[in-house]
Amino acid sequence: MATSSNLSCKVSSNNVSSRTGSRVKAGEVIISSFPFIQLLKEDSKGKLCDFCFRSGKVRKCTGCAVDFYCSVPCQRKDWKATHKYECSLLKKLQPHSITGTPRMLAKAIISLNNGGRSVTEKIDDNLTRSFGDLMTHEECLLQNNELAETFGVLEKMLRCYFGTEISFNTNELLSIYGALLVNGFGVTNCESEEIGSALYLAASILDHSCLPNAGVTFDGSRIVVRALQDFPNFQWSQININYIDGLTCREDRQRSLQRSYFFECHCQRCVDPEHNELENSFLCGNDSCVGVLGVGVTTIARCARCGFDGYSECAVQYWRVVARCRQLLQDEMGNEVKCSLDAATDLLLELCSVGKVASRKSTKTPVDQSLVRAIQGCALHPFNIWRVKAVNAVNEAAIVEKNFNLAKDVGLTNVDAMRYYYGKNHQTYSFFLAKLSKLCVYCNDLYKGEELLKEAQVSVRVSYGDQHPIYHSVSELCHQTRVELATLAVPALKT
Repeated sequence: MATSSNLSCKVSSNNVSSRTGSRVKAGEVIISSFPFIQLLKEDSKGKLCDFCFRSGKVRKCTGCAVDFYCSVPCQRKDWKATHKYECSLLKKLQPHSITGTPRMLAKAIISLNNGGRSVTEKIDDNLTRSFGDLMTHEECLLQNNELAETFGVLEKMLRCYFGTEISFNTNELLSIYGALLVNGFGVTNCESEEIGSALYLAASILDHSCLPNAGVTFDGSRIVVRALQDFPNFQWSQININYIDGLTCREDRQRSLQRSYFFECHCQRCVDPEHNELENSFLCGNDSCVGVLGVGVTTIARCARCGFDGYSECAVQYWRVVARCRQLLQDEMGNEVKCSLDAATDLLLELCSVGKVASRKSTKTPVDQSLVRAIQGCALHPFNIWRVKAVNAVNEAAIVEKNFNLAKDVGLTNVDAMRYYYGKNHQTYSFFLAKLSKLCVYCNDLYKGEELLKEAQVSVRVSYGDQHPIYHSVSELCHQTRVELATLAVPALKT
């Protein structure tokens, strides 16, 4: 990315040809570009390159001994962009350090003071993006007491860090702070773990939807945006990604979007009453009925299909358990939080117990039996968002504990729900499928493994591309599984 200070006007391309008005197929790359500024997370220091975010043998900067690089070219590029201004400052600051948001702001100030404002990234014919085009929401920042207080602290930290060497004014810093908050990305690796943060000029053009039609992945620090569906007549105004996790209830999504991005979402999913009801819902307790019962503040609706009302007194119990889910499974912004297997299991069993006395279905599978049978007998709808999140928590924790059979069994109960909430081609669902199919094969459930691997191949090709390591891994495992199944199908020779 051209962020050096040697040119008065710098134009870079995101390496994608003109799209507007053309036919774009699912899986096609619509944006591919490097960051305007980037910052590696502290727990990745010394493991990944501070410039390209790739793994490998990295060497410490001999000047500041803070940043690490995988090669001389990466070190030179970072030096040219911002590090030649930072290196002495970082060294002078020791044994203290500057990390996270303060350092991202510092890098942005340095870049903008040294030619960054003239950097323009071409997105399409007659469509470019520069730092000045980014939304900042400065008034909203000042109206939020918490953010305004944080901004004041950040300004003091940066003035102390820069001293007399680099100058900036308060209004300029506020604009930069707003741009980073609203347009920044968390960069993830192949395991969907966050490894850093970055600001991308081209990708900042993309709006939000809770059910997006484009997906974001990363190749080191490079962002790659792919279409998740076919577009007969591609228009940039139609393209959207999700700014927050799709497996978040509407109330929490709106709160998070308002707090972080200063808008209220009116996408198709947010205004769909059936979807909103499904997020907090029960299955009808009548075994012969497929009705969905929404949960109100103090009561649970009577089934509109058959009139069943056996859950009417369960609302208080339900919301009490939901409060525990919020506390254990997510942070205040709705982001997923990891928990222990015991804690996740206890929470899931508690969810499965809600309404079980009233439900005729749940009496067939008592909670004191296996966890999977408890899930199958749960009165909550399979798409109830808290049930889905709790099952995911058990799945993830079981993998960490190397209880792969449990991880597989509970994961299989969540396939339809994950597809519903994320969409069949979204990278989160693709990654979920890839992991679950591998669990099936590892646990010798080859037929189910092959079935999921076939779906995963298609989904991963769209969301990650056929050159991505995840696609190669899924394809290779699919081939191996088919060979093994074919071997099992061959009758033994008589002796």
